[in-house]
Amino acid sequence: MAKDKYDKPAAHITEDGRIHPLSEHLEATSKLASGFAAAFGCSGWAALAALWHDLGKHSRCEDQTAGDL
Repeated sequence: MAKDKYDKPAAHITEDGRIHPLSEHLEATSKLASGFAAAFGCSGWAALAALWHDLGKHSRCEDQTAGDL
């Protein structure tokens, strides 16, 4: 894969080489976690924890590229 600059925070690179945007990843993870935690009445807390679980991936380093993830 070419080491092109990616201008949005990325969660990871998928098995087929696509960049999974951090915002999409966090929203999907939040919905999933919320659904699992609903069984014991904690869907709100689970949704919030899921939104924060990859917060450190949101860095805007000039030298960071998708290939460095």
